[in-house]
Amino acid sequence: ALMEVLIARHAGIDWDGSAKRLDQIGRETAAWLVATWLSSAQPLPRWNPDNEQVDFVDYAGLTLQIYGELLRAQQVGYVKLPSAMLTAIDQRIEGLTPEEVEGDRSQITFRETFLNEQLQDQVSVRTVSFAMLPSALYCTVEYLKYLRGVNAPRERMAPIARIAGTMLTTARNLSTDTSFDRFAPAEAAFFLSAFDTVGSKP
Repeated sequence: ALMEVLIARHAGIDWDGSAKRLDQIGRETAAWLVATWLSSAQPLPRWNPDNEQVDFVDYAGLTLQIYGELLRAQQVGYVKLPSAMLTAIDQRIEGLTPEEVEGDRSQITFRETFLNEQLQDQVSVRTVSFAMLPSALYCTVEYLKYLRGVNAPRERMAPIARIAGTMLTTARNLSTDTSFDRFAPAEAAFFLSAFDTVGSKP
């Protein structure tokens, strides 16, 4: 939802003819995501869509995507991220490994019971995938933008820029690997547009 608001805002599209309403939705959604962040989760903070105990499952791809969206939301003034979250973002990015980025295929299955037209119970099941590569790329680029915005020292930005470069190479290699699932490279290509405003300096 936050992604759609930010895309609409960037494109100059209102919500039902109201730019103020669009921004309100963006602020409220960003605030909700910050409020539902599990800061005490182990080994790293995360979101848990299963609504189970804190240490249930680490949907790393989902967490990285939300971090990326919240960083964008902060850029446009929708929210101010707590310092603990910014630290967690940094830890997530610096802890990424090539094996995790290429191999993670986190999936969330949503189940909802409802009454059909014959007033019988029916279950709707939908599975959503959150591949690590596109989410990690997106979050890393948005974090680089944040570091540039706060004039972070070069030595602080260089490791993050190197990680982004490694993932770009991974995305390129996977896009030509005919034995690999096409979902992750395709999603990564969508998020590559985030690099347009980063610039060339590390």
